[in-house]
Amino acid sequence: MYGLLSKKPQPSQQEVENHFDGHICRCTGYRPILDAMKSFASDSGDCIDIEAPLCGQNGVSWYRPTTLEQLYSLLEQHGTGQDRYKLVCGNTAAVSWYRPTTLEQLYSLLEQHGTGQDRYKLVCGNTAAVVWYRPTTLEQLYSLLEQHGTGQDRYKLVCGNTAAGVYKNDGPFTSLIDVKSVADLFITQGDSACLWNKLFS
Repeated sequence: MYGLLSKKPQPSQQEVENHFDGHICRCTGYRPILDAMKSFASDSGDCIDIEAPLCGQNGVSWYRPTTLEQLYSLLEQHGTGQDRYKLVCGNTAAVSWYRPTTLEQLYSLLEQHGTGQDRYKLVCGNTAAVVWYRPTTLEQLYSLLEQHGTGQDRYKLVCGNTAAGVYKNDGPFTSLIDVKSVADLFITQGDSACLWNKLFS
């Protein structure tokens, strides 16, 4: 992008896109880089404020106030006329979502919901339809492949998952298996003649 801006300080969005042909970054992902670079284009619109309301489907707007003043303002704004609002904290009335940011918070939640009739599920980047797994050994990986490789389960091995933008038509998947933490997949050996992966030697 630096090279393009040096030659043409005010490129169009199409010129930016054309300039990036063939330069796919598999570590960060192509989409966020392209979106960021298009913000330099002369015909780009205003950048979206990350604090702006998130518009959902079917004409439903989501708001995430961070202060009581913002909450009261939204209640006044949408509490009259034909507007109808619902206050949510987590997900639905039947299921509560928590997002702990420290181990202490996580342990507290596990103690709080690990007794009685409460049932909990630990998720990481999950929805009800897709479950992420992060095995740390080959044995765990093979076990997951056996477990999800039959029936109607569809799994995908991911290592950063940046291929999602390249293979858009694959899926949907019920399980995503992150292999970044399987150390045996990253062990290499070699001598003066060649280099090979220990797993396949």
